[in-house]
Amino acid sequence: MRPEEVNRWIKSKKKNLAPEIDVDEFASSFMAWWIALQPGWRLADDGSFNYEAPTDEDWRVLHKGGSSGLYVVVVALSWWVRGLTPDSPSFHAWTAVHDVQWVIDQITKKLTPAGKKRPREDAAESAKAKRYVSTL
Repeated sequence: MRPEEVNRWIKSKKKNLAPEIDVDEFASSFMAWWIALQPGWRLADDGSFNYEAPTDEDWRVLHKGGSSGLYVVVVALSWWVRGLTPDSPSFHAWTAVHDVQWVIDQITKKLTPAGKKRPREDAAESAKAKRYVSTL
């Protein structure tokens, strides 16, 4: 199964069931797909990933929810890791896990500026709920 087919599998099957994959073929396809999803600034001239994000970084291509964003990448990556056997070379899989984690961390940092906490949702409602005492 190629990573591009992951959307169809996710939509048509139970999400906890991984398809049968050829690990070597899937690894090559996954990495080609992952590279194609990256913003231009992430790819160095030698084909490696840049881990120095510019101040005006753009993650729009990956900062999507549902079946067109990082969710699908994480699911596909989990299938690759699940398909590994003791005889499979796993270095590339764990390198991909590290890179996907780095991207998720960067997007999270972009969404939550340093030093600022997200406001609590329904703070007034939760305060009322804590003071409510049943008279039954």
